[in-house]
Amino acid sequence: MSTPTIQRYQDIDQEWRWRLLGSDGHPLADGTIAFADGSALGDHLDWLRGAILSATIVTDPDAVPSSPTIVIHEGTDDEWRWRFEADADHVADSGEGYATVEAAIEAAERTQSAITNATISTWNG
Repeated sequence: MSTPTIQRYQDIDQEWRWRLLGSDGHPLADGTIAFADGSALGDHLDWLRGAILSATIVTDPDAVPSSPTIVIHEGTDDEWRWRFEADADHVADSGEGYATVEAAIEAAERTQSAITNATISTWNG
């Protein structure tokens, strides 16, 4: 895999979801919203590419500015994670936890860059 890829797929309930894979195939982000059909997901991905670029990254979950925002927070596993929020919806999150706040911020920034340049494929796993 030479460029980041957004994988579209249907879950066990036949709803459409997405995940972002880095150029090395490693998961960078998971979408958190399910869609009834592939065209609705496609519209969402078009919106997401622009919205995530304009997102402000914050490290205080209680001081979230106007939407859209990437919130860095401590997970239940004592690792740092990020989540993307827009219009009071939790839209995406990190696929893994990070040891430090700085590492979570770097991961969020990598995701912002990768998602805008990613190709889209459909996974029929």
